[in-house]
Amino acid sequence: MDTFTGRELYEAFHADYDAVTDRDARIYDEAGRLVAAGHLGGLRPVGDGASEATMYSFLSLHDDVRWEPSHRIELAPQPVREAR
Repeated sequence: MDTFTGRELYEAFHADYDAVTDRDARIYDEAGRLVAAGHLGGLRPVGDGASEATMYSFLSLHDDVRWEPSHRIELAPQPVREAR
C-alpha cells in the first residue's frame, strides 16, 4: 500500500501520471473518516475559474470526490505489467 497526503498525490499525479492512476484507492479526511473507496482514475479540474476545484475521478461506480490537500490516500500496489 502506498500512502500519500492529498498534496503529495496531486504533485505525484502531475509528475508521473501513471504512478498514481488506475489503482484501487481509499481516501480519508483529516479526522481519519473514509471519504471514498474505488478504482482511482486520476484528478481532474472542474469549474469556470471563479469556482474551480480539483476532483478525484474514479473508474469504478464511485462518484467523483472533491480533492483536499489534507486527505490521506492509500493506493493499492500497481499491477505488474507483462513486457511484450
